[in-house]
Amino acid sequence: MDPWSIRQTGFYQKFDTNSRNSSSIIIEPSDVLRGRLGEVFGEGSSQAIRSDYPTHWTTFPLLCLSAVGGNWREYIRFLGIGIENIHTIFRFEQLGEKGTSRFTEVTFADLKRLEYFMDTGLRVAHVLNLNIEVMKAIQHDAERIRALEEKEANSERYTILAQAIDSKIREHNFLRKHIQSLCNRAERTSGMIRDAIALRDSATMKELARLANIETAQVHNLTEKTVKDTKAMKVLTFMAVIYLPASFTASFFGMDYVTVRTHAGGRISVHATENLWLYIAITAPLMVLTLGACFCGNF
Repeated sequence: MDPWSIRQTGFYQKFDTNSRNSSSIIIEPSDVLRGRLGEVFGEGSSQAIRSDYPTHWTTFPLLCLSAVGGNWREYIRFLGIGIENIHTIFRFEQLGEKGTSRFTEVTFADLKRLEYFMDTGLRVAHVLNLNIEVMKAIQHDAERIRALEEKEANSERYTILAQAIDSKIREHNFLRKHIQSLCNRAERTSGMIRDAIALRDSATMKELARLANIETAQVHNLTEKTVKDTKAMKVLTFMAVIYLPASFTASFFGMDYVTVRTHAGGRISVHATENLWLYIAITAPLMVLTLGACFCGNF
């Protein structure tokens, strides 16, 4: 992810014009500013360079200004490379073909990274604006102090400070425009990626709809077959209902429980044997049990 971090450096200075003593406090200095301080006040610095800083209050702000923006170019370059890499992936996706090694799809992870770069770019632009406002405030205070100071010999020092502040403001304005252009490009790329993902999802939904239509057609065919089978079962059931009484009558009279005799003159007599009660005793409970099982199965 992002190996960089944006930090704020606090600077306080008190300069006594009578004794020419300067007291300064720096809170969380950057690595560049630490290097500058080491060059001036470190063990390897010369006495001439070290003795020049207490002579006027503008010397120490000039030292701090020299360290402002030392890493901004590298950081903005890092953001630009990240945005360009995602844009390149998206461009190759449009040129590549599915099923080939050249094809690489942008994902929501790339979109999330791009939004991170956009948010960071907006934060960088905000910090640059704050730096410009702080430097303008320093320039305004320097002009006010210059008007109160009687010594004309220090006029050159104020001029050098004003020139340094103007140079840093121009540099910050250039960096601000650069980061703004990167944010605009990232925003355009984000919009194109969102559209591409939406189109890809639309194609996927169309494919799913096509498969769903095929499955629906198969279910419809199966339903039609089921309806045909149901109709056939109805026909068979109707035929069974027609033949069931005749079958029952033939089976019943074929048993030894009932005897049909034909007498002279065409008279017919039906005689039941003494064991007919056994047939009724077995058949009636079985019929009740069968009807009960059917009733319980349906409900």
